[in-house]
Amino acid sequence: MAAMKDPELVRENEGTVRGLLLGCTGRKFQGHGYESTKGMLETLKIFARVNCDGFISRYPGVCPEFNRLYQESMCELENPIRRMGLRNEWGESYTKLSKEVLELREQNRA
Repeated sequence: MAAMKDPELVRENEGTVRGLLLGCTGRKFQGHGYESTKGMLETLKIFARVNCDGFISRYPGVCPEFNRLYQESMCELENPIRRMGLRNEWGESYTKLSKEVLELREQNRA
């Protein structure tokens, strides 16, 4: 993530960055309709891949709404009950994808 290497980039474009992050929160990171769970997990996977935790830690004031939703979403995935098996409303399993998200998050936090 370029912002992690160049803090001035965020400072110069804070309004734009805030707008982009706020836009991500519109559907609570979820996809549309039947694929809402899958969409949320795919979105969280992207955020985990780019070390969103590091960005939030470094720039906590840019978009508190995004920070809160991201952290709540990750906490929900980390919940021991969810780790045992995540399914959508139709019983479709997303356990593998949710574990991939958590593994990516851990890899990129370091």
